Amino acid sequence: KTRSTSRLEKFEAERRMLTGHGLDEYEVEVFVTHFTQIAHGDLSGVSDAVPRLTGRSAESLADYLRTHPESYSHLLR
Repeated sequence: KTRSTSRLEKFEAERRMLTGHGLDEYEVEVFVTHFTQIAHGDLSGVSDAVPRLTGRSAESLADYLRTHPESYSHLLR
């Protein structure tokens, strides 16, 4: 298998998994589009929106989750 063939197979497996969890085609397409953008680095830019709008520094997801475990504790049950 080539690298691109393996990626395509993984991509199709992910699409089937999302569909299998009850997402409709539109929802699957939204997820796939976002995953593709992330994989290509299209969403890696950083802007000043958070500090400009909130007046405080942005924080990473890891920092937020460490500081606010209650935000996801219901997922661990």
